[in-house]
This record gives sequence, C-alpha cells and structure tokens, in this order.
Amino acid sequence: MDINRDAPVQAVAEAQVKAPLDVVWGVQSDLSRWPEWNPDVKAVRMLGPLSPGTVFKWKAGE
Repeated sequence: MDINRDAPVQAVAEAQVKAPLDVVWGVQSDLSRWPEWNPDVKAVRMLGPLSPGTVFKWKAGE
C-alpha cells in the first residue's frame, strides 16, 4: 500500500514488541478497542469489514 504523501496529515511510528505476531495483530486489528489502550484515540469507525483497502476513521485528542 502506498502512502498518500499529499495527505493533510501523515503519521509514522515504530516499536519493538516482545509478543507473538498473532497477539500483536489481534490488538492492532481490533480497532473498536483502540481507545482502551491508546488514550489519544477517542473514537474509531470502520467503513466496512477489515480487509486490504478498508477505510476507517478515528478521532484523536479532546
């Protein structure tokens, strides 16, 4: 997937996690639970089932 370099907002992050890949993927792909472990995420909405190309939106901040 290519990143739209002309998008008004871009974010990049990297971390090393000592956990099996399936556990990490389970946490990352459960978008509805993002606010539980990331205090900056206030809400998440998916526009379809999770698959390549699925659009999702999230609200960050206050």
